[in-house]
Amino acid sequence: MKFKKIQGIGKAVKKEAFVKLVNAFNIKLSITWLCDYFGVARSTYYRWIKSCTNIFIEYYGLI
Repeated sequence: MKFKKIQGIGKAVKKEAFVKLVNAFNIKLSITWLCDYFGVARSTYYRWIKSCTNIFIEYYGLI
């Protein structure tokens, strides 16, 4: 289980959970605002999307 330590507040975020959370709230809140609120850089979020997409594809057997 991989956790990302958020710089500055010392809490860990599981990347898959954060990507799902942002996708769920992206309709009402901007990605920028959500990343700022949780202290995750947007570039990190987009890198997580790239890696999580591969995980979700393998998990759901979409290939």
